[in-house]
Amino acid sequence: ANHYHKNSSDDTVVHDYNGDARIPQMGGKNNTVSSIHFQLYNGTNADDLKDPTRLGLIAADQFHVQSPLKFTPKALVRVVGRHLGLPNWDYAASPCLRSRLALGVQALPQHLERIERAEAFVRQALALDPTRNMRVRLLSGNKAMIEVEDRDLQHAQECLHQDDTWRDYFVQELEFNSVDVRKFKTGSVAQKDQTLCSNHMKNKPSKAKK
Repeated sequence: ANHYHKNSSDDTVVHDYNGDARIPQMGGKNNTVSSIHFQLYNGTNADDLKDPTRLGLIAADQFHVQSPLKFTPKALVRVVGRHLGLPNWDYAASPCLRSRLALGVQALPQHLERIERAEAFVRQALALDPTRNMRVRLLSGNKAMIEVEDRDLQHAQECLHQDDTWRDYFVQELEFNSVDVRKFKTGSVAQKDQTLCSNHMKNKPSKAKK
């Protein structure tokens, strides 16, 4: 599905810019250009290529999108970003919300909206700044899985299991069947979850989201 998302996005870009275009000129007049030649680029780095779950890269390759950083490790990209004074040089990765859905879970608007709200709740509750990795995955069976870095794991577990606010928000407000916490793991969206954490919080049986 992520491949389809990328494929559709790149295809839209190609069709939007492949054809006649009007370029504004001084004096309010427009000149028509019959053909526009352009090149798309992305920020894929060497570490991204090691992750087989990044199916969007296949679509990018199909549309000849260039990756000038593909041989540069992410750590070096951050070093360069810091040297250039970029304010987000050490920000955590922020892929599209579709990447939060486990295999077999449909990419429905309501699913993505719930994930977005869940992540905003957790990030605010744990006071996580933009440099901290944190995601909420939607697993099969309408189960929410919060993923945080190892340094934030104990705090998140304590909040989840000792504060009813978390359970109420995820189960009653966002209508997940259950919610749990585990260590953040890059690429886990494309891996089937064989086991979940032993302690998970469940609500009364409710109709699972498809």
